[in-house]
Amino acid sequence: MEQQADIVVIDEVGPMELEGSGWSESLDSLQNVSVPVQLWSVRETLSGEVMKHWDIPSDHLLPIDTLELSQAAELIGRTIERNRNF
Repeated sequence: MEQQADIVVIDEVGPMELEGSGWSESLDSLQNVSVPVQLWSVRETLSGEVMKHWDIPSDHLLPIDTLELSQAAELIGRTIERNRNF
């Protein structure tokens, strides 16, 4: 990342990234920067593996296969509100 971001949204972390392809290099670089709000969309079946691989907390994940649009909007709003002093 060339500039400091306040919010990063990744759509969608999947098998390619877990295998080292796709956006994996960019996702790896997120571990070395301080971004107050990170939201990663991921299939629920891969969420545990994604959390472990990139050492991210579950409240940074948006389970795209089970989350309704209104629920996603609410979760994003709550996450931003918790970190609004960025």
